[in-house]
Amino acid sequence: IILLAVAMITIIMQPLITCLSVDIIVNTSKGKIRGCIGGRAKSRINIFKGIPFARPPIGSSRFKKPLSVQQWDGIYDGTYYRSACMSNTAYTSSPQKNISEDCLYLNIFADPKCAEGECAVVVYIHGGSFYFQSAVMFDEDSIAEKYASRRIIFVIPAYRLGIFGFISIGDGTFAPKNLGIHDLIAALRWVHTEISTFGGNPNKVTLMGHSCGATTVQLLTLSPNVPDNFFQQGISMSSADLYRRNLSHPITMEIAYRVSCARRGLPYKSEAVVECLRWKPADELLYHQKALTDVDYFDLMFGPEPDEELFAAEVPILLSRQNRRRIFIGITKNELIFTRIFSTTQQECKTFTGVFGFRTKEVYHACLDNYSFRNGKLLVMRDEIRASTFRMAAKLSANNAKIFLYSFEMPNHDSHSGDLIFAIGKYPQQQMDDNEIAMNQIYSGYIGNFILTGQPTAEWLPFDVTRSNFMRITYETLSNDTIIKPGMKFGFYRNEVKLWLDYFTRIEQSALHLNNSRAQFRIDEYQNAEVNSNTGIGLRLLVYKWMSAFWILFAFLCLLLAVIIFAMIRFIINNGLLSFLRRKLHRRSIPNERTRILTALNGMKYTLDEDGEELKIF
Repeated sequence: IILLAVAMITIIMQPLITCLSVDIIVNTSKGKIRGCIGGRAKSRINIFKGIPFARPPIGSSRFKKPLSVQQWDGIYDGTYYRSACMSNTAYTSSPQKNISEDCLYLNIFADPKCAEGECAVVVYIHGGSFYFQSAVMFDEDSIAEKYASRRIIFVIPAYRLGIFGFISIGDGTFAPKNLGIHDLIAALRWVHTEISTFGGNPNKVTLMGHSCGATTVQLLTLSPNVPDNFFQQGISMSSADLYRRNLSHPITMEIAYRVSCARRGLPYKSEAVVECLRWKPADELLYHQKALTDVDYFDLMFGPEPDEELFAAEVPILLSRQNRRRIFIGITKNELIFTRIFSTTQQECKTFTGVFGFRTKEVYHACLDNYSFRNGKLLVMRDEIRASTFRMAAKLSANNAKIFLYSFEMPNHDSHSGDLIFAIGKYPQQQMDDNEIAMNQIYSGYIGNFILTGQPTAEWLPFDVTRSNFMRITYETLSNDTIIKPGMKFGFYRNEVKLWLDYFTRIEQSALHLNNSRAQFRIDEYQNAEVNSNTGIGLRLLVYKWMSAFWILFAFLCLLLAVIIFAMIRFIINNGLLSFLRRKLHRRSIPNERTRILTALNGMKYTLDEDGEELKIF
C-alpha cells in the first residue's frame, strides 16, 4: 500500500509550471535574485527557485554543520531548480533527475500581492523517511492554486538525507548528529532574516510537514534550543511516534565496513572512520546505502537522535516542555496498515510496544493477548499511531496551547499519504470524481485558513483532552444521495487510546512496581538485539538477502510452472483431446460383434442350439 502511495505521489507531483517572464528582482542581504512569474491564468504567482541558504556541504565540509551563505555579486538566477540532495532507495525510484551534495537550496512560491508585504509564510518539510524524496518534486500548479494565490508564501527547503544528513558515529564530536535537522534550522534562520524581502511576515511563519517531515515539526516544536521566533505555528500530518528508534549508527558502520573505512570485529577510532568517509565518492556511499534499505521497514533507516545540542533530552522530557504554539495535527484513518511479509504478531508487538515507550515484557504479553486474532498484526502499528497521536495532542495542549486534532477518513484515500494529494498535489481535475473535487477544496482550505488565521474553520473546536474532540474529515455521497461531510466528533479512537494509554500503562507501572529493576529491560535487547551490534546488521542483511532471493526464485518457478501447465492445456485442447474424444464417441457408436450379427440377421429365420452357442440359419 505504501509503495503504491509513494509511486502515485511521485507520478503526480512533477513540476508543471514554466516561467512566463523573468523580470522579478529582489534584493536580499546576500545579493540580488532574479525570479519569474508562473502559474495558470487564474493563479499567477512569483517563483524563486534554487535560492542558497547555506554554503555547499562538499569536500571538507561534508559531515559538518551548515555555514551561512556568502554574498555574491551580480544577479543570482533563481528561475530553475538546483540538484536535489543525495537520495535513493530500493523501495521506489528517485524522482529527481539530478542529485548532488551541493543541494542546500530552497524554493519560494509567492502571491504577487505579497509585494505589498505582511503575507503569511509556510515552510514545508518533505517526507521520505529521512533518506529519499526532495524539495524539487512537488506540483507547482497545485501549490499556486491552494496557497500561493491566497496571500501565502510557500517555501520548500532541501536538507541532507541518509548518511549525508544523519551520520552517527560515537558521540558526534567528529561528525555532528542530526545534520539534516541543522540544515532545516539554517533554512528557518534564512526565512526569518530574508522573507520580508519577498513580502513575507517573519512573525507569521507556519512549519508544516508530512510523515517524517511531521516528526521534524514536532521535534523542532519541542526542542529548547530552537528559537521560538523562527516559527509560530505547526502542521503535523501523519507523524511517526517520537519514540520510534532508527538505525543511523549501525547503518553508518555497515557502510563504513563496505567502503573499507572500518573492519568488522575490530576496534575503530571515530575520527579516522569519519575522515575516511568524508573523502569517499558520494555515489559510492549512496550505492551502499541503497543496498541497505531492505534491513527493516519499521525501523527508520536514518533519523534524529538525542545529542548535546538540539535534543539533549530523551523524548519523555521533551514532551514535558511547555509549548505555546498552535498545532494542526492528525492522521489518516488507516495509517500504515501493512506489514512485513515475514513478520508475526509477536514481532509487531515487540516492535511497537517499544516504539510507544514501554519497557516491560508484561506489556508485550498483553499486546499479544489483544492482537492474537487473525490479521491482528496488521492493526498493531495502526493502533499504536492512533494512540501516540492522541498522546502528542494531549501533551502539546497541556499548557493551554490551541491544538486542532483531525482524522482523515476520505474513502479510498485514508491510508498513509492518501491525504497528501489533497493537501499539496492533486490529480488532474478530469480524473477526479465529484467527492474528490469537493475534498480537494475542503482539505487545502482548512490548511490555508490555519496558516492565515490560526483557525482551520470556525466550527473546528480546539482539542480538549477530557472530550477527545477531533474533526472527522471526509466527503462521501451515498447511494441515496445523502452527503457525509466533515464534522466534529468526540472520543478520538477511544478503544485504541484506552488500550495503549490506560491498560498497557497500568500493566507497565504494576510490573515496574512489583519487580523493580528485574522487570526492566532495554527494548533494543529484547527485540532484535543484533541490531545494536555492528556485526549483527551484516548477518541480518545476509538473512534478508537470502530470504528475498528464495521468494523471488519461488515466485519465478511458480510463474514458469503456470506457463507450462497453461501451454499443455492449450495443446491438449487444440490437438490431442479433441481427437481422443472423437475416437471414444465413435467407438461407443459401433455395436459389438454379437449385436452386429444379430442385427444383420434381423428378419431372417434362425435358431440357436440348446446351449445358445451354435447358430442355424434356414
